[in-house]
Amino acid sequence: MERRVAGAGEQARREAPALTLGANLNSETFSDMIARLLISAVAVWVTAWLLEGVTVEPWWAAIIVAVVLGLINTFIRPVVKLLALPLNIVTLGLFSLVINALMVMLCDWFTPYLQVENFLYALWFSIVLTVVNWVLHLFTGKD
Repeated sequence: MERRVAGAGEQARREAPALTLGANLNSETFSDMIARLLISAVAVWVTAWLLEGVTVEPWWAAIIVAVVLGLINTFIRPVVKLLALPLNIVTLGLFSLVINALMVMLCDWFTPYLQVENFLYALWFSIVLTVVNWVLHLFTGKD
């Protein structure tokens, strides 16, 4: 019987982690994602309750609004921020508030559950939503 000695390539293949095609979603990260989604939905509902020019009806639609707002902030907002970078530099970052309000208005356009009266309410919604989300995350300890 001949004993085969593993070469450097075989050793590296054995030690290398397996390549996975999707995200490694174990139960802890999935539960964290659901918790963040529910926290964001509560933040949307509380913010809409605080501002009279913004409505989310029915109450469970806050989850849908949170998902749509999250998708908009993930895919559209970075492109808009990159295109608006010169304006953001000139205004020392204050134009980011305008971008956030525009993303809220875009969410209003996409979903029938969120109604925002005008741009000023969208601006206030984005500011208050940020604060409420921050406070809720402080209480729950979720990032």
